[in-house]
Amino acid sequence: MKNHSLRFITFVCMFVLCSVSCARIHSPSQFLNRFSLGETIKRMNVEEIDVSSVSFSEIASAGNPSSRRRDFDIAIAIKEQKTESFNEKAFLVKLKERIVQEANNSGVTISGNGEGNDTFHIDYQNKKHQGGIDVIGVRTEKNKYRLWCIIRELAVAESG
Repeated sequence: MKNHSLRFITFVCMFVLCSVSCARIHSPSQFLNRFSLGETIKRMNVEEIDVSSVSFSEIASAGNPSSRRRDFDIAIAIKEQKTESFNEKAFLVKLKERIVQEANNSGVTISGNGEGNDTFHIDYQNKKHQGGIDVIGVRTEKNKYRLWCIIRELAVAESG
């Protein structure tokens, strides 16, 4: 009897562990899949700057909803002859407009947004995804600018 109880407990533990470890991560939105802050900035063709370095990381967790987080860290060099004319606020406004355009083109709807002196956020959604983007820009030196961007997204399973 003791042997059967031990086998049953072992089976239940294995089943629970397998269920947790085999949980599904749902696909990200087309917007999140395709979005690259560095590429977006390059496509803006801002004459005063050059993108020096781009790094990003991504974290995903299983479940329903599945969550994803993508972080970008962008170093930008301001061209020497343009350090006085580069306007950080105008750059961020233009960047926000470009991200909204890319989001709309990828099939998500903008559900909210806001901005501050050196930051902005955009909330988006579609039938299966809900996400948000936070961007912060800081002039770190006379000829250097840095952007940090965090995108968080929840994806739910298709019903049916």
